Amino acid sequence: MKKNVLLITVMAMGLSVAAQSRIGEWKDLNSFNTLQHIYATSDRVYASTRMAMFYYDKGAYSMTTMTKVRGLSDVGIATFAFDEASRCLVIADSNSGIDFCRGGQVYHLPDIRRSTIGGDKQIYNIRFHGGKAYLACGFGIVVVNMTTYEIEDTYTLGEDGDYGVVCDVAFTDSLIVAGTDNGFMYAPV
Repeated sequence: MKKNVLLITVMAMGLSVAAQSRIGEWKDLNSFNTLQHIYATSDRVYASTRMAMFYYDKGAYSMTTMTKVRGLSDVGIATFAFDEASRCLVIADSNSGIDFCRGGQVYHLPDIRRSTIGGDKQIYNIRFHGGKAYLACGFGIVVVNMTTYEIEDTYTLGEDGDYGVVCDVAFTDSLIVAGTDNGFMYAPV
């Protein structure tokens, strides 16, 4: 009897080892319990946690995870936004890299992370206006062309050339408004 129990235990251990990932394969073990951001489009609902993202496809009734193992360029999600005009999902990671996800393809823009700007490079929010993404960053505003995925301009809003933290950006018909650590600032678009 004891030999049978030992044999079954050894076999069960062998099955659990066989269920593990093969050598050379990565497996993501991210928690999707605590959501930080959520955005719904006509066909999908996007949600992010601290380390990964997922979306629910309303038509296919399916959920797809997006992690470093499954398509994203880095770990840690700072924020994300969806541009309805270009149908592009823009994801800012916690290392200040940006992923542009459109049509099953991901383009990574590491320029902010690699820049020589000192201080806070965190991307706090993303807004879209006129075919461009406006990134509210710890040093100002970065403008990215949504067609070419290239940085077109950078605005620093601090006094005397210092960097000022921009928490968010909004637009009116004629103004761009920045919510900063020193209050609101605005300028003609």
